[in-house]
Order: sequence, then structure tokens, then C-alpha cells
Amino acid sequence: MKTIISLLLLAVIIFLFLTNPTSEEYISWYVNESLSDLPDADFDRTGDVFCSYVRRQVRRSDYLFCSVFTYRSHTTLGIGLNFIPIDALSEQAADLRSTYADWLEANAR
Repeated sequence: MKTIISLLLLAVIIFLFLTNPTSEEYISWYVNESLSDLPDADFDRTGDVFCSYVRRQVRRSDYLFCSVFTYRSHTTLGIGLNFIPIDALSEQAADLRSTYADWLEANAR
């Protein structure tokens, strides 16, 4: 049983290492997300220019198994084959804390 768990853990670590996103993958994802509402004809021209702009400003912190990308004041976690905006998670956590505090106050009586 220990061997199976060890092999599974090793497989997950190797997967995360091999799929650690690069800056180019982040830029491609960010531009596609940002310009997804444009018509296809405009996307090619605008996308190339926007890619160049983002490329100059994006910063990557590489942690071997994941990367954290900072563009302007936005922070995004890249792990596996996914990008997760950390700003949105922070806002959700703050909302949950606020809701929980309100609930505690209402039920404390």
C-alpha cells in the first residue's frame, strides 16, 4: 500500500513539474481571456500587439511545481494546466469571512 501511495505521489509531483506553465503560456491565456469577446478578424491583429505589451510587463516567480505571475496589480497562480487568479480568491475569502462574522453575530444571541 505504501508503494502505491509513494508511486502516486511521485506521479503527481512529476506531472506538476512537467506542466509548470511558462510566461508565454500565461501570456497566451491572459490575452485569450481578455480579448475573447472580439470578432476573429480583430483578434489576430489586436492579440499580437497586446501579447507584446503584456510580455514586457509580466513577472514570473517559478517554484518548480507551480508559478506565480504578476501583471500590473493582478496575481495569478499557474499550476498544472490551469491558471487561477489569486485576486479573485482573496476577494472570495474576504466575502466568506464577512458572511461568517455576520452569521456569528446574528446567532450569538
